[in-house]
Amino acid sequence: MLQKILMTKLYIQYYILEILKHILKLYLIIIINKKKLSQIKAIIIEEISIVLANLLLFISLLFIKINKKAISFGKFLTLLIGEFI
Repeated sequence: MLQKILMTKLYIQYYILEILKHILKLYLIIIINKKKLSQIKAIIIEEISIVLANLLLFISLLFIKINKKAISFGKFLTLLIGEFI
């Protein structure tokens, strides 16, 4: 039982590190391409059911900062596609 708990804990820690790694990559892309990102007309996210709420919030805050508008997704047209159950 203890081994199963430890394996679960290791998996969760690995998963969190992977998420943080992806967020860091996104942040670097944003810094490098801020001008291009400000020209985006729409945000389309497929398979929304597997996107973590924290990541969705991060994306929204990112576009709020880029567009300098204090409204969800910086007032960019946003399309979320997936199977909602």
